[in-house]
Amino acid sequence: MEKNAGFHVGERPCYFCCSQTTPCGACPVRKLQEDPSLSECSSVQFHSQLHCAFDLTFHRTALSDGTPVYLGLAKPHMYLNEEKEALEERIEHDELTGALTRPAFCRHTSKLLKSHPETEYTIVRTDIYGLRMINDLFQSQAGDALLHDFYESVLKHLKPGDTCGRFYADSFCICTSMNREEILDFMEQLQHDMDHYPLAFHISLYFGICPVYDRNMPPYQLADFAKMALQKARTSYSQPYSIFNEEFRQQVTREQTLIQSMEPSLKNGDFVPYFQPFFDIRTKSIVGAEVLVRWNHPIYGMISPASFIPVFEKNGFIIQLDQYIWEEAAKLLWRRKKEGRKRIPFSVNVSRAHIFDEDFEPFLLGLMEKYELDPGAFGLELTESVYVESQDTMAEAVARLQKKGFRFLMDDFGSGYSSLSVLKDCPMDVLKIDMTFVRDILESPRSQIILSEIIHMMHRLNLPMIAEGVENPEQTKLLKNWDCNTVQGYYFARPMPAEAFEKLIDETQR
Repeated sequence: MEKNAGFHVGERPCYFCCSQTTPCGACPVRKLQEDPSLSECSSVQFHSQLHCAFDLTFHRTALSDGTPVYLGLAKPHMYLNEEKEALEERIEHDELTGALTRPAFCRHTSKLLKSHPETEYTIVRTDIYGLRMINDLFQSQAGDALLHDFYESVLKHLKPGDTCGRFYADSFCICTSMNREEILDFMEQLQHDMDHYPLAFHISLYFGICPVYDRNMPPYQLADFAKMALQKARTSYSQPYSIFNEEFRQQVTREQTLIQSMEPSLKNGDFVPYFQPFFDIRTKSIVGAEVLVRWNHPIYGMISPASFIPVFEKNGFIIQLDQYIWEEAAKLLWRRKKEGRKRIPFSVNVSRAHIFDEDFEPFLLGLMEKYELDPGAFGLELTESVYVESQDTMAEAVARLQKKGFRFLMDDFGSGYSSLSVLKDCPMDVLKIDMTFVRDILESPRSQIILSEIIHMMHRLNLPMIAEGVENPEQTKLLKNWDCNTVQGYYFARPMPAEAFEKLIDETQR
């Protein structure tokens, strides 16, 4: 298989040079591939994001095993005056389909909204599900033809004056004066056209809809809102579209506020470690603690992890935040050691992002060395769902760190759909039984049977366990009768800041 050497690691030359995800008709690499007699090919390409042209020259060469490789050189294009008109046209229109480029769409849409202040407009984002697979199965020429024909189909069903742009790959954006019923009909007509497209592949369309509720808002931002609705539509089983509404807007506004304030809050110490102890069910002594986090947000006040952890997992900030919290916990253990005070093992939460982060293991080992800690006193909690989604990779990472002395706890055990299969080959040191099992044991005999058997099975497998979500003495009594030795929950202690937690440890030591 031929390998196209790109200008940027992990990206095709067409993306780096032209801001396209598939080769265009003038692609010099494609010409070299299609004509073996050529050893060199050049062209002038316009980069729609950088808003400038490049002189591109590609040479064909080969690796030692004969694999073709294409080496390219890009230089800024010094165009003549007579070329300006042609280049400006390329700025306005996508070369493959003829649709407006993203910048041109935003310019035209902005003018449209200003020139028709009484007309209600809607932004619609749509993409073609499976275009990459079509390119793989039928080659990129088929994908290019589909994109061109799809754009023609869009134009056929638009109202006069509406605008349509191709932002990238299969992502199209429309500004239309159609009302809701007309938009629904428009989407059905497009899907009908794709259902009858002459290609042995089912083509599915998804749509995101954003009414223009604020004409002062830039078109690109409205298009981003429509894209968010589109992403939601992809996860829906009931309909192929989603509408950006007030609830959506408030959620996005809040998320953007959280994202904008996350870096300053980290520097200002607004993220606060909280600790929720594990208790011996018989002696009620503290035998460990889970390290959690709260955010003393400058606008929203103290907020729980459920409000911000999913946002940070999406944008990658979770790694910085977790490392900060882990270090704060390590400092506390180190300080108590220096002061000769009682120390207990901690466990910290580990997200999927950490397992695939090359700095994960070095950071943990560096933390242990810096604060003179035994890795055995620093447990790592993985949820069952995270473990199952990438089981092979997770198992390797777990085994590697266990050899270094770290303990692993499986959090929320029993909440997933494959709990028994996980248990069969489970490399974990401790299982934390999900609170949903504990919650119903007083009202449901069925839940009692299931939980008591899980505990019995854990004992037979010689797997230590912690029951989560214990909230009253009746639950505690049942768990004690079933020999569940360690518990965590509001009945024993709520999550608390470091000062209160240390006070609790010192009091139980007396």
